[in-house]
Amino acid sequence: GPCDAAPLSCTPENANGPCDAFDVFPQDLAQVGADGPTGKKLNDLQGFGRLHGMLVDPQNLYVNANFFTPGGAYIGIINVETKEAVSLIRLSKFDTEKERSVHMSFWLEDGSAILCSNLHGKAI
Repeated sequence: GPCDAAPLSCTPENANGPCDAFDVFPQDLAQVGADGPTGKKLNDLQGFGRLHGMLVDPQNLYVNANFFTPGGAYIGIINVETKEAVSLIRLSKFDTEKERSVHMSFWLEDGSAILCSNLHGKAI
């Protein structure tokens, strides 16, 4: 029709989409654990890059980007206005499962936390 939907870009520099996760979360992004930098980069980690879905927070300031990938599970927080990365979180796996997973994540009503739905662990 006359108002066909067009894919959006995820960076201010590009007018057209679709959003490429590596434009927001570069492959050379350093991994930091509880004890500081691990020496690993995002492209060293297993299974990143396939966007499953995003939801905006209640204040319309951020989106949670859910990356549901074989062997990997990540939630990225992106600033809605600047379209820049705020945080990238790798989810933990359950002891009973072979790999990490995230189906989707949801903001609490007040935006104070994110609930993660783990597909393989069947848990929130």
